[in-house]
Amino acid sequence: MSGYSEETGNAPAEDPGLLKTIGGYIAKPFVALNDFMRESREDQEARQEKSDLQTYEWAQSLAKKNLSGQESDPNYSQKLQNETNRIFNTEKLLEGGIEVGIYIGAGGVKSNAEGTTNTAIDISKLNSKPLYRVMTESELKAVQETGYLRGGREGPTYFTDSYYKNASNAQNRLSLPNEPEYIVEFKISNNPNTTGGNTVKPAYGGSGGGREYFSNDPVQVNIVNYQKMK
Repeated sequence: MSGYSEETGNAPAEDPGLLKTIGGYIAKPFVALNDFMRESREDQEARQEKSDLQTYEWAQSLAKKNLSGQESDPNYSQKLQNETNRIFNTEKLLEGGIEVGIYIGAGGVKSNAEGTTNTAIDISKLNSKPLYRVMTESELKAVQETGYLRGGREGPTYFTDSYYKNASNAQNRLSLPNEPEYIVEFKISNNPNTTGGNTVKPAYGGSGGGREYFSNDPVQVNIVNYQKMK
C-alpha cells in the first residue's frame, strides 16, 4: 500500500483501509464488504446478470463437450439446450451454497435451499390447485402426443402454479432463455418425485421472482386447457 513503511510503521492518514495494531498496521476488516453494501441495487443486479451470463456460457461450452459426436442428430439443438440448462441450474444451486445430491439411478437432484424443500411434495396437494407450464408450440404438440411435459425427455421439468397471460412477463419472471408461446394448465397423472415451491432466481437477463416446482422424473399430465400467450 502506498505510503506504508514497515520500518516506521507509519500509514498515510488518508488511507482509511488500515487499522493500527500492536504489530503495526493491517488492512481494516469489512472494508470490501462495506464497499459492496454501498453499491446501488442497479450495480448489484448488473453484476449478478453478468455472472449468470458467464455461468451460462460456461455451461453451454461443457454441454457441447458432453454431446460431442452428436452434432448430426436432428434433435441436437434441443439436446444442447436441455443439457446446458441442466448444467447451469445445477451450478447455480451449488453457487448458492445448496447441498446437492445426485442420484445416479433416479437422475434426481434435491436441495435444502431457503425457500425450497428436499422433501417430495404430495402430488394430490399440487393437483388441488391449477398448475401451469409455459412452452413453445412444438413442445405443446409433444405433450399432446406423449402425455408428458417436455414430451417425456430426460432432464429436469419445471412448472409453476402462477398464471401468465403475457409471454414476455412469463419469460422475465421465470428467467427463461426464450419467450414462450403457450401456457398450458394441467393435472399431474403419475407420481413424480417433485420438489420446489421456491422463488425463481435471476437468469438469462430475467429478473426472476416467480414460483417454480421441478421434477427429475417424467411428469405425466392431463391437459385441462391451453392458451396462446400475448
